[in-house]
Amino acid sequence: MKKSCRKWTAAGLTALMLFSAAPAVWAGMSPEQNQNETAQAKITLEQAVKKAKEAFPIPAELSRFTSRFSTQENQRSWELQWDLEDGGPHFSSMQISIDADTGDIRSMFRWKDDPRNSNLIRTPKISREQALEEAKELIQRLHPELMAELELQPESANMTNSADALRNGQYSFEWIRKANGVPVRWNGAGVAVSTEDGNITNYHFTWLRDTIPSGTAQCTPEAAEAAFKKAQMLQLQYFITPGYARKGDQTPQVKLVYQLHHPSEGKIDAKTGQPYTPQGDTSSNGMIPFLSGTGGGPGNNALTPEEQAAKIQSEGMISREKALALVEKWVPTTKKGEIQSVLHQNPLGSKNNFIWDFSWSENNTFCNASVDAKTGDLVEISRRNHFDGSEPGQLDRDGARKIADDFLRKIQPDKLKLTQYDPLAILSEFRADGKLSNHQTFFYNRMVNQIPFPQNGFQVEVDTVTKEITGYRCSWDQMDFPSPDGVISADEAVDAFLEYMPLKLVYDVPFRQVEKTPVLLTYAPDIKPGMGFVQMIDGRSKKPLSYDGEPVSAIGDKVFTDVTGHRAEKEIQMVGRLDMLREYKESFHPDEPLKAVALVKALYQLRHEGWQPDEGALVRQAVSEGWLDKNLKADSTLTRMEMAKTVVRFLGLDVAARYGGIYKVPYSDADTLPPEQVGYAVLAGAMGVISSREGTFRANDVVSRADGAVALVHLMDIKR
Repeated sequence: MKKSCRKWTAAGLTALMLFSAAPAVWAGMSPEQNQNETAQAKITLEQAVKKAKEAFPIPAELSRFTSRFSTQENQRSWELQWDLEDGGPHFSSMQISIDADTGDIRSMFRWKDDPRNSNLIRTPKISREQALEEAKELIQRLHPELMAELELQPESANMTNSADALRNGQYSFEWIRKANGVPVRWNGAGVAVSTEDGNITNYHFTWLRDTIPSGTAQCTPEAAEAAFKKAQMLQLQYFITPGYARKGDQTPQVKLVYQLHHPSEGKIDAKTGQPYTPQGDTSSNGMIPFLSGTGGGPGNNALTPEEQAAKIQSEGMISREKALALVEKWVPTTKKGEIQSVLHQNPLGSKNNFIWDFSWSENNTFCNASVDAKTGDLVEISRRNHFDGSEPGQLDRDGARKIADDFLRKIQPDKLKLTQYDPLAILSEFRADGKLSNHQTFFYNRMVNQIPFPQNGFQVEVDTVTKEITGYRCSWDQMDFPSPDGVISADEAVDAFLEYMPLKLVYDVPFRQVEKTPVLLTYAPDIKPGMGFVQMIDGRSKKPLSYDGEPVSAIGDKVFTDVTGHRAEKEIQMVGRLDMLREYKESFHPDEPLKAVALVKALYQLRHEGWQPDEGALVRQAVSEGWLDKNLKADSTLTRMEMAKTVVRFLGLDVAARYGGIYKVPYSDADTLPPEQVGYAVLAGAMGVISSREGTFRANDVVSRADGAVALVHLMDIKR
C-alpha cells in the first residue's frame, strides 16, 4: 500500500480494516431528492429522537437541537445534534446518527470543553477494567441479540495506561463481527470511555443486514500465501519521512522500501485462490500517496514586507508580481486587485523552501495558488466550489485523464517525462445514484532509477462537468537518492511482510455499493498479535516499518530497554508510551542530565501540541511564552530550581510563586533559597514535580532525565 493519507494504528488490523472506515467523499443531493428520500425513510425523525434519548441521556444544558437527513454511501440516516443554547466560552455538543431504515444507532459523539483548562494530558482516574465493564454494558443494552457474534479485540482489553488512553483521555474498545467463525470486514462496534469519569464519549456500529455466505474456504492458507507471493504484491519505492511526521529539525533521508501496491490490496479470493478483483467503485482505496513538501498554510512562517524584500534581494527569489503573473497564466482571473498574497516558508518542505501563496474569491469559488519563490514553478492550484456536488459528471475517468495529461504536457513537459501515471491511486467522488462523478483526481509518480517515488510527482483534479482543471499539485524535492544496488529481492520482501502481516481469512464487504455486490470470502493481511501495523518493509534490513518509515516494535507497556529496576521505571515507561523523551529511541539514559529542549518538547506534547519545529525555534517559543529563562539554550542542562520555575510558569502559576513570603517552606535548606525563588520551590514540591531530598530542596543540583519523567507524570496527576 502506498503511503495513505490516514495513519494506521496498532489496535489490530481486524479492528482497523474490518470496521473503522474513514468517512468517504460524497456528492450531495438536490433539495427535491432529499425530500423524496426523507418521505421513503422507515424511521421518522420523532422515532429517531426517541431512540437516541433512550440509548444516551442528553445533558440538560444541551438544549439547542438540530437535525438533518443524510443519504450517503447508499445509506440513509438521521443526523441529530444537541448543543449549548447560548454558546459561551466553552463548547459542548452531542451528535447521534440513526439509521433511517433499520433504526440502529450508527454513532454517538460527545464533546465537552473542560472548564478547568485541562487541555493537558492526565493520568486515568478509572481503570481500564472499569471502563471495559461500562463499554460491555452499553453493547449488551443496545444489541443483546448480537453479542454472540461480536468478539472483543484483545488489544482493547489488555493495554494498561496505553498511549491512546493517556493522550486522548479515553479508553477505546473494539468489537468485530464474526459470521461462521470468520471476521466480517467493516462490521462491528466500538466504544470509547472517558478516563476521567467513566462516561461514554464515543460509539459506532456497522452491521451488514444481507445474508453472509458459508465460511468454508476452497483455498488453503498455504495456497493463498503462494498466490500472494506469485502476484508480486509489493513494489520497490523510494520513501522519505513525511513533513508532518518529522521531529525537530530532522533532515529526511531517502530510503528504499517495499510497499503493498496491487489492485487486490493484498487480498486473495478464498474460492478461486487468485488475487481478488475489486468490483464497482474503488475510489479512495487506500493507495493514495501523500505528496511531500505540500500542504499547510503559512502559520507563523509568514514574512513581513521588509523580510520579503530582503529575501528577494539576498537569495534571488522572484517578486510578488512575477509570481502572480505565473499564476494568471494558468488561472485567469478578473479579481487581480483583490488577490491576497504572502511569502512564507513551506511548513512541510525544507528550511530553505519558500513559496508565494495567493488567494481570492471569484464566482462563489475560493481560489488558491502557490508558486515556488526560488524556481518559479507553480506548486499548487485549488479553485473548486466544494458546495456544488449535485450535478453528475459528463466525462468518465479515461476522458478526464486526457484533460489532465494535456494540462501537464503544457505546464511541466520536462518533469512529466520523468513520471509514471499510477492507475491504482484512484480518487473520485462517490455518487449514490451511480452516475459519473463530477470530479476525478489523478496521480503521477516521479521515477528515479526506474523506481517510483510516490511522494513526489503530480496530483491533478478535473471537473468533469466544466472540463476544467480545478486542482493541481507538484512536489519535486531536491535530494540524494541511494542506489538500488544491494536491496533485497521482491521475494525476500514478501517473506518479511507476511511474517509481520500474515494472511487471515475474512469476509470482504465492499465499503461502497452503487449496486449490490456479493460478500466474498478472502485472505487478507492482518496484524501479527503483539505487533503494530506494518506499512512497509525496509529494502535493505528487512525491518518492518510504520507509516513514517520508523521501525515497528512489539506493542506493550515497556518502551525503553535500559530502565528495568530503576526507581523511576514506571514513570519513564509511561512518558515513553506518549512518545516523550524519546531522543534515544529504545534507550532512555535515565541518569543522564535532562536538557532544556527535551523538557520543552515534552511540555508542549503534554499540552497536545505535537508539531515540532527545529529545536532552537522551540526553545525561543518557550522563552517568548514566559516559562523558560532567557539564559537557557537548547542543550543547557537544568538545575532543580530551573525546572521548578519552568513548570510553575508553564502551569500559569507564576504570579502566585512571586509572593514567596506567604509560604511555609518545608525544606531544611530554606535559608539558601533567594526570596524570589521560594514560591517556585514550595509550589513545585507541593505538586510532586520536585521531590525533596532528605528534607532539602538542593536548588542547584542538576536534574536527570529520570527526574524529568517523574515530573511529567506528576503534572498529569495535578488536580485542575
